[in-house]
Amino acid sequence: SAVSVSGTLKPYSVVCGSFSLQANAQGLKDYLVGQGYKAGIVKNVEKNMFRVIIGSYDTKAEAARARESFKQKYPSRTDFQGSWILLNK
Repeated sequence: SAVSVSGTLKPYSVVCGSFSLQANAQGLKDYLVGQGYKAGIVKNVEKNMFRVIIGSYDTKAEAARARESFKQKYPSRTDFQGSWILLNK
């Protein structure tokens, strides 16, 4: 699947939001950057969706750890609780 991203993607990224409007994705990205994350936006060209990632990692284990600590940090954010790992092929 074709993706475009600001910055370079490592093999595994943690996605915490998916939007059809780029402005909404940008708003969440800006919030996460303010929270100290190396957030970025990955565009899924096929589905025309903008995915917000909290970071990109070399191994699945690192990504899983980042995802778990992220979810624990925001227990009341149901959207963040659905965070998932994107494999960048």
